[in-house]
Amino acid sequence: MIVRGTLYDAAHKPLISAAQFQRVAQIKTQRNFKKDTKHRMLFRGLLTCADCSTTMTGERQRKHIYYRCHTSGCPNLCIREDRLNEQIERGLKRIQITANDTVELRKRLHSWLHAATPDELTSSVKLRIADATARLDRLTDLLVDGTIDKASYELRKKNTEFELAQLKEQERQMSDQKRSEADLESLLKMSQDLQGMFSSGSRKERRTLLKNCSTAISVRQGKVHIKTADWLKEVVTLSKRPNRTPSDGLLEHSILNRS
Repeated sequence: MIVRGTLYDAAHKPLISAAQFQRVAQIKTQRNFKKDTKHRMLFRGLLTCADCSTTMTGERQRKHIYYRCHTSGCPNLCIREDRLNEQIERGLKRIQITANDTVELRKRLHSWLHAATPDELTSSVKLRIADATARLDRLTDLLVDGTIDKASYELRKKNTEFELAQLKEQERQMSDQKRSEADLESLLKMSQDLQGMFSSGSRKERRTLLKNCSTAISVRQGKVHIKTADWLKEVVTLSKRPNRTPSDGLLEHSILNRS
């Protein structure tokens, strides 16, 4: 036994061996783990009550999950998760564009992007960058050879570096537009199959899709209202109006990055 931190041999005979004691202690440790009682609810934090604007809370009741508004006096009732899921799928199906619309819209967006940065302009900028870099390298040789004085060297160096910085910024913007084309392609794929991606995705993918496609999801008396994201509104509008020009804001939407 242990008395005040000192181990003493007991006078009585042990009831169990040290090995048995360690075995029992190990079993108790394995049993006394903390149980995870937190339910990973699909729409947690995504729903608001349309009557009082409070975030609706998910609760598990027997076999089902319900989302409720806990504001005192609010007339809004709860909604079951499976029925909520069905309404959202139907809503996404109504929003998504058709395959034919996607083909035509892809052509228009491709032409729109490439009209801003033709290949000839890209090649010209690259050549000008190479020329400015070469001139900057030659300046040091001209100074060492005595062809130009220190003041001329500093002035020409400053002007050439400024020109080079402008050209590289222009090149970077062209590169960003190429990445924007890949982003727009992702937007089109998502816009065409919103319902399919939602129904077949993992919990994380489904939450990400909802965050990207909507700015708010509210519930009133068991009915779901989805406020469509601006980029999706524009894609749908463009698919219905062939003569409409895309806005520059469409380039700013890079999807599937919100968790």
